Amino acid sequence: MQALTYRLDQVHFDIESKYNLEIQDLKDCLLLEREEKNELHQNSGSWKRNVCYCSVTFVHIGKKLE
Repeated sequence: MQALTYRLDQVHFDIESKYNLEIQDLKDCLLLEREEKNELHQNSGSWKRNVCYCSVTFVHIGKKLE
């Protein structure tokens, strides 16, 4: 009976360890995805500022040509 109890505890521990590793892997993936998302968001802000600057510059040049 003790052998079965020990074996059951071992199986439970093995399964719990496996899922804990999988959960940690998923957390790591989420962290990387968030970092990439933040980086893309920052880059898009930079692109928007550049587009606005170019638009203002073109309008300014267009007014000079009139």
